[in-house]
Order: sequence, then structure tokens, then C-alpha cells
Amino acid sequence: MICPNCDSENVNVQVVDDKIKTSKKGVGLGGHANNAARGFTAVATLGMSNLVWKKSKGTNKSKIVKSKLAICQDCGYDWNPDDVVKQQKKVERNEKLKGLMNKGLDKLNEKL
Repeated sequence: MICPNCDSENVNVQVVDDKIKTSKKGVGLGGHANNAARGFTAVATLGMSNLVWKKSKGTNKSKIVKSKLAICQDCGYDWNPDDVVKQQKKVERNEKLKGLMNKGLDKLNEKL
């Protein structure tokens, strides 16, 4: 791999933790009914039932999203290698479209 900043081949690629995505799920109808029953029981027992019966809170799931990070050992420049590949594909696609447009314009000029 070549550094886009200084054209050095002394590049280190690492996989790093990028983001943490958390999906939250509520308690649902059963959880709400449980919390309501807990509240009524707490009133009847003057709060003593709260020492044993805990509130329904729902669930959370966390997922860590990993990404690649390339670091040039000579100049210290860092970048995402996947973004470079996407950018190169985008440039190639644009060049191909420009070539097609030029061919179409040449055909129009020949007809005129």
C-alpha cells in the first residue's frame, strides 16, 4: 500500500473500533403491567415490596463497528484504505462517463 500523502510504502494497517451502535428495546405490555402491579403493591405494603420486586427496565444490545485505519510510518498521515478504493472507483466511473459523453458529442457533430 502506498501513502497518498508522501508516496511511501512504509504503511501499517490496523483494525480499530470505530463506533458503538446500541439498540434499545422497551419493556413491552408485560413489562408495563409488571411495573403497574409493582406500584400498587408498593402502596399497599408502604414500599416494603420494592426491596424485593425490581422494576422492569427493558434491554439494550451494543454492537461495536470496526474499520480499517492505515498509518504512514514516515509522515504520520492516516486514512481509511476502504475510502481510497471507493474514491478510485468513483474516479474511474466518472472517466468512463466522460468518455461516453464525448463519443455521443462526436456523433452529434458528425451529423451536423
